[in-house]
Amino acid sequence: MAISGGELDLTDTPAVVWPDLLGTLAAGGDLSLEQSESAFTAVLAGDATPAQIGALLLGIQFNGVTAEELTGVLRALKAACIPFTVADDVIDTCGTGGSPQRRAACFNVSTL
Repeated sequence: MAISGGELDLTDTPAVVWPDLLGTLAAGGDLSLEQSESAFTAVLAGDATPAQIGALLLGIQFNGVTAEELTGVLRALKAACIPFTVADDVIDTCGTGGSPQRRAACFNVSTL
């Protein structure tokens, strides 16, 4: 998976077999890292239907997310990022804000 011309290129990502993947979740099973990564790559590329996305998220939430599933999600997100260059004098103005307790208990996804 890579970004090509601003679009997600899935040529090196295994195809998602939705019935098998969703069947695993419906049976209470967990996804492998590879299954999770390919499923979320398809979601990010716009190749999953709303029903598939909903069933995927519901199945993972219902069973409880595993480290492998989360790692697959993060790999898909990182691969879908489009790099850009910035000037040297740039500051990040996005953060969790609020109290020290909130900052300690939050992970800001924008920092990926």
